[in-house]
Formats: sequence, C-alpha cells, structure tokens
Amino acid sequence: MASNFGNWQCAIDNLTTTAKSDGCLKSFFNLDNNYKRIAFIHKKNFINDVAWLPLYWDNCHSMLRKSTEKAVRYRDDGNKYFQKKQYKSAIQCYTKSIQHASTAELQQNQAFALGLGNRSAALFYLKQYQACLGDITMALTSGCPCPTADRLKIRKIHCLVNLGRGQEAQQAIRDFKKHLSGHTDTEKKVKDKLEDDIASLEHQLSQNWLGEPDGQTDRQLPQLFQGPSEVITQASLAVEMKHTCSKGRHLVAKQAIPAGATLIVERPYAAVLLQDHLHSHCHNCFQTLSLAPIPCMECCVMLYCSVECRDTAWTMYHNIECQYQDLLSSVGIAHLSLRIILTAGLQFLLAFSDQDRDSVIRGLTVGPKYQRDYLAVHDLLTHEQDMEAEDLFQYSLTAYLLLRVLIDVGWLPDGASLEDELTDNMMCIGSFLLRHILQLVCNAHAISELQVSQVADSNLVDSKSQVRVATAIYPTASLINHSCDPTIIASFQRDTLVVRSVKDVAVGQEIFNCYGPHCKRMSLTDRQQALSSQYFFHCQCQACVQEEQSIQQDEVPQCPACGVDQVSAPAQCPVCLHNSETLASDTKQADRLFQQGLDRLQQMDIAGAIVSFSQCVELRERSMDRHQTPLCEARDCLARCHAMTGQFSLASKYLELNLSASELKYGDSSIELGYELQKLAQVFFNDKQVGKALNVIDRALGILTIHFGKNSGNEDIEELVQMKSCLIEYQAGTDT
Repeated sequence: MASNFGNWQCAIDNLTTTAKSDGCLKSFFNLDNNYKRIAFIHKKNFINDVAWLPLYWDNCHSMLRKSTEKAVRYRDDGNKYFQKKQYKSAIQCYTKSIQHASTAELQQNQAFALGLGNRSAALFYLKQYQACLGDITMALTSGCPCPTADRLKIRKIHCLVNLGRGQEAQQAIRDFKKHLSGHTDTEKKVKDKLEDDIASLEHQLSQNWLGEPDGQTDRQLPQLFQGPSEVITQASLAVEMKHTCSKGRHLVAKQAIPAGATLIVERPYAAVLLQDHLHSHCHNCFQTLSLAPIPCMECCVMLYCSVECRDTAWTMYHNIECQYQDLLSSVGIAHLSLRIILTAGLQFLLAFSDQDRDSVIRGLTVGPKYQRDYLAVHDLLTHEQDMEAEDLFQYSLTAYLLLRVLIDVGWLPDGASLEDELTDNMMCIGSFLLRHILQLVCNAHAISELQVSQVADSNLVDSKSQVRVATAIYPTASLINHSCDPTIIASFQRDTLVVRSVKDVAVGQEIFNCYGPHCKRMSLTDRQQALSSQYFFHCQCQACVQEEQSIQQDEVPQCPACGVDQVSAPAQCPVCLHNSETLASDTKQADRLFQQGLDRLQQMDIAGAIVSFSQCVELRERSMDRHQTPLCEARDCLARCHAMTGQFSLASKYLELNLSASELKYGDSSIELGYELQKLAQVFFNDKQVGKALNVIDRALGILTIHFGKNSGNEDIEELVQMKSCLIEYQAGTDT
C-alpha cells in the first residue's frame, strides 16, 4: 500500500479489536451465510472507520498515471548511458521512459515512440534482434517523426537479415526504396546515406548471409499420459475422481501409472503476480521479462512480455484493477478473489444460481464433466465452519472493500452505491468475493520458478531454489488430497501447471499431493501443526502414521550431536566426545567462520574464503552428524570456492560427501538429489573426468526427467544433455 495512505491489514486488525470489545464480533460469528455477513459489515459502517480510505478514493484515479515530464527525463538518462556504450543501463532507463510516456498524447509529443526507438538501438547493439524488431514495429505505429522513422526502417531490415528472414528483408527493402523515392524533399546527404545502407543490405542478402535467431521459443506443453480424461478434462485418462464421506473428492489411479507420467496439465482459472515480481515477470502469463517489456497503456507500473499479453490482461481484468494497484497489493491473497470475479464476468455471476447440476458431486457439469470453469472453482471447499471468528470477520471486511472497488469503478450496473442499502446484485457479488477468499486459504497454489543463486557471477557450482512468483487457483489440482510423502510433483511452464508422478502408482491407489509440510523437510510435530492451522485436519498419511509409531517405540536416548543411541545419558558421548560446553563453543565459532567465508567470497577473496570454510567444516564435522544441514552448507560453499580456483578434484570431494546426505534426507528420487548430482556433474565435466561425469549425468537425468519430463525444454535437462554429448565426443576423440 502506498505509504501516503495506509495499510489494509493494520486497518482490519484495529477494526477487529474494536469489534471484540463492543460485542460486534460475537454477533457477527452467529451469522450463518455470506449474504448476512456482507450485510452486517455494510450496516455497521466498519469501513468508514478507516481514516485514510476517503483520501484514497479521492486520489486513486490520478495515482500511477503517465507523466511526459518523467518520460523525457528517463529518456535523457538513457541517452547518457547509450553514449557510454552501457547498453543494458540505457535500456533500463528507456523502459522507464516508455512506461511513463502517455500514448494519448502522441500528437503533442512523441515520447512513447522516441523511447521505443532509442531502446531498439540499444537492443540492436546487444544483438537482441527479435526484441529490437518489436520495439521498431510499435514505434513506427505510434507517431514516430520522419527522420527517426527512416532510421528505424533501416534498423528493421538489419534485424531481419541477422535473424535469417531473407524474404521479409527483401520485401522491407522494396518498401523502403519506394518510400524513399516518394520523398523528394529529403536532404541529399541523408538520402545518399540511406541508399548506401540499403545497397549494403542487398549485398548481404545476395551472399545468402544469415544470422542466428535469438529470443526464446515457446515450449510445447507435455502430453497427458494415455491422453485426456473424458470426465476430468485437464487430467490424464489414467486417473479418475472418487468421493467418500471421509476423504471427500479425490483422485485414484484408474490404471497402473509409472513414475514420470504426466497426470495434469492445467492453466489457472485466475492468477495474480506477486508484488515483488512486478518488474521482472509478465503481469499476465508470468514469463520472465526480456530486456524489452511492453508497458500498460494507462498506468506506469504493469509490464508484459508481449502486446498480446497486455491486451488480454486489459480486456479480462486490468481495465478494472489499473487504478487500484496500491490497495490491491495491500489485501494480499484476497486480490485473487477479485480476479476470479472479473474472470467469470458480471452477467455470468448474476445468473449463476440458475446453473443446472448433473451430479451430487461438487463441480461436475452436465455430462458429467469436471472442467477448468467457474463451477469447479465455486464448488471448492470454504472451510468457513472451521474458521476462527477473527479471521472470518477480517475476510468479510476485505470482501466488502473489494466490493467497494467494483462499485467505485462502475463495474456494477444501475449506478450502484454503498451510501444506501445493498441491492441484490451487490449482495450477490459481495458474497461471491467472500466465498472465494475463504476458499483461497486452503486451495490457492503458488506458481514458482527455479532460480539460481550465484556468487561473483560464477556458474561453476550453483545453488538452486524454488521462488514463488504468483498465486493461482487450479480447480483440477485442488482435487488431490495431501500426503507428507506425495505421489506427484508440480512444475510450471509460465502459468501452466504440470503435475507428474514421482513414483509408480498401482491401480486403485490414491494419488497424493503435498500441501507444503513434507516428511523429508519438516518434523512430524511441525507438519501436524501447519496442516491443522491452515487446512483444518490432522494428517494420517502413511508417513505420519509410521513416524508416530516409530516415536512411540523409540525411547532410547541419542547423542544430540551425532545421533548415536546411548544406553544412558553420559556427560560425554563415547563416539563423538560431545559435551554441552564444547558443542556450544564449537557451534558459535563455526557460525562465525561460515559468515566470514561468505563475506570473503562476496569480496572475491577466494583464498581467504577457503580458509574460513575449511575451518568451519572441520568444526562442524567434529560436532555434527555428517548429514546435518549446516555441515552440508559449509561443504557446498567450500566446493564452490575450490571450483572457482580450478581445484575441481577438491570440489568434487565435498560435493560427493553431500550426495549421501541429500539422498538420506530427501530420498533417492528427490529433486534435491537431482540438483546435487547436477552440481557434481558440472565439476567432473570441468575436470575432464569423463567416466565419472557420464555416470553422474545419467543419474541426474533420470531424476530430473521424472520431475520435468523428457521433452519439456527444461534448461537443466538440456544442459546435462549437452554436457553428455560433449563428453562422448571428447571421449571418441581421445580414443582415436
């Protein structure tokens, strides 16, 4: 939320405190449906007690709007970087210029077109020809002045030639010659220069000179195992939906399913990009933005990967949300509730209660079919009967705020206003908003992507982690029940969810997802607490049941350092010689050395970092089991340092020690083990240890293929395949 106004969460916390003290909360909690809850919030005028909201409503329509003055200033900054040949910095400034330039003022100034034209020049020098072409096309259709337009047309032909698009380049040359011959007033010196450029380009084409295409190609989505189901349209034919009183709706294997099978391929019904990624990912499809993103035509915030995504977002939802972005970012996950409403559409929602149902099982349409549609979303569980009074009250306040947004923008018909009694239409939409907020607590999915963290721009030993980019609702994936030891893993191609089996599933067995608490990553107590607080159930999956039995049977004391069973609790462990005083001292010193190593590594003092990490590893090996996470982290950093100095044998030694820890902790088919194997493969590859590298690559490929699919276009799989190909070629050369 913009600091000039306020924070919605703070506001509803204060309203909740007041409602508890005056007895309103107790009255509210006795209400038994969403219509009554929205009406209660309206009648009590709670929202009017938020002091900064009137100021926000008065100003939100002019916030985040375009500014020609800023557009010119950012373009001038970009020109300075361009003159210094700092093209990436120039592009960042030109992008800001384009974001702030108003497309409604093209006749008065050409800030938008000139920003695009300048950015295309920087992109050209970076050989980003496809992105350069896109900027040129937009600039030429946005009122670009003639001298600049001529330069852009020449640059366009250069891009086409470099991309190997000969026929298009030839047509563009013919068009430009015709254009040039029709402008007799063009200064002779300028005209001669343009004609020379055209002649040079024609010569390149006559020599059949072709460049290499750049940019990313769209990856094809994987095919569902055995084809799509006739009932669950986004899922494999190999799965079917079952329903019982104890489990509710769930998915089981209709036939034997092997590990690596694609079970669900589903686009979200609705999704929202997280605030932290507004400048790095497309607001519509969540693809990582290129150097040349496309801005919203109205606000100076939202960015897109293409004109198509921009126009799609505007038509579906952004035309409503554009002026309320500060407020919507403050309501958190509830923003997705508004997005669901806008995706469904007003007329559809007002008529929704008249929809026919073909089955007593929720979400099934006539047919019966379970589809990626509003019915499937609407019929997801809300768990409102399990909610605490305070939570339900705050969700209702937020739903009412979102209803206020829709009324303020004129989305509801008949001049709707909250000054009087709520109309039936207001009540209907308000109750839908609240319903979806309640559902999202248990049914929202995080769209994540794998990101690599590197130190000092070294790619020798990388650390990979899943980073949450957006929040979405996938009605088919929501059918899968939880297990702390899941059957499947989810990955994403832009906003499309791909669900694959990570183990064989026999006919009739249930298919399980993990809602977050995983038996390999969290203790039993922590898992049960997390699942109970968010999902309102006590987990009795096989992993939890076995762990509970193991805890009950295992009463033998263990050494807290090395984990060895002990008959009693001696002052000093006979195996690792642990005692509490030395352990505390060693732990503190090891932590200091680890941080010291990180600081030295960041400063490129690799030799000093090796000393710090080596001492840290020595201390942690003395006081910890060889599989404990802090020890593995220290080994990993030490391996990175040795790899950066070309000591690949030493690097591989520490990475190999971590393999067994990763396998024990996460399992022999886990994605974590796959990434550890990939790191080790990189080191063996650089050390030209062909046999070891090929063996490790095959193991890594086996795991990553199960998780991501053979032809998914996954960058890690492609990198391993390329390494393997190079090694085989190298091996063949040395054998001869």
